[in-house]
Amino acid sequence: MGTSVVRTLGAQELAQVQLGSQKIGSLGSHPVMASGFRFVAGFDGTYNDKSHLVDGERQTNVANITDQAQAANNARLKFGYYPGVGTGG
Repeated sequence: MGTSVVRTLGAQELAQVQLGSQKIGSLGSHPVMASGFRFVAGFDGTYNDKSHLVDGERQTNVANITDQAQAANNARLKFGYYPGVGTGG
């Protein structure tokens, strides 16, 4: 299924998305116990799987968040992406 573009975000909505992205990016930089880590678990919705998108569909926000966690390349930030029910994953 994936995500389809229905409309363009307004200025306020775009600002909220950018703020959320910054907060996600800083997850690995907050103080944690010396031996600890943070885990981001991304459970995608029914029939959504970021590795099997149909032409014209975009990844869901859940997939984007786990991609950002991976891109952070931080040893104390672990992540897992789990495709939605109905995808066989």
